Amino acid sequence: MALLAVLAASGFILIAVGAGVQAWAQGARARRLAHALPLVPNVLLAKWPIAFVTGPRSAFWSVEYWSFAPRFLAAHGFVTLALDLPWRDASLRERALRLRLDRSPTPCHLIFDSASRRLAEATASWHHARTASITVTVSAGRNDPERSAHGIRLLTIDRPTARTAALSGRCARSALALHRASIALRRTGERAPATEEIAAFDESLHVERQILAHAVSLARDDL
Repeated sequence: MALLAVLAASGFILIAVGAGVQAWAQGARARRLAHALPLVPNVLLAKWPIAFVTGPRSAFWSVEYWSFAPRFLAAHGFVTLALDLPWRDASLRERALRLRLDRSPTPCHLIFDSASRRLAEATASWHHARTASITVTVSAGRNDPERSAHGIRLLTIDRPTARTAALSGRCARSALALHRASIALRRTGERAPATEEIAAFDESLHVERQILAHAVSLARDDL
């Protein structure tokens, strides 16, 4: 019993520290960018909300899964949502997403990362009335010949050429690397996204700009 208590306490501390480091790193970057956020002028706004779906999470990557992307789109006037699903268990995640769609007052443009590709395919098979579109982000160089078969759009994210020198950026990148390792250790068949699919942590907002450009293309489809 004593050993179990120690293990439970250690696990709780690990989650708290991991979430704390990630939250600090994300918050520090957001505060830096807020002072001089480089907005793109005259963007076309989507009719329906842009909903970012969280992938499998761990103690090292549990808050603000999509980093600054939802805030960046919101700063341009888009309505953005973060659909926080259970950390693991594919069936629970699927049921939770279906429930969120059932309760949504409007259709949503759903954005998944490659870690949630199977969930995206399941969602496409539902033909849910509240699904305006389904997008999966993938790292540049990954080809997917089945991208059209399931009615899923692929958003290819290019890797940024420069990395941030800020401490918060390096900490966030390290936290995401540990998250990827912890997902691999689970041996459940889950996968973690390539770093650049959801965040780059550079000050140029390289990844966020690519997601913004895709959101503008979704807005054109809404017309």
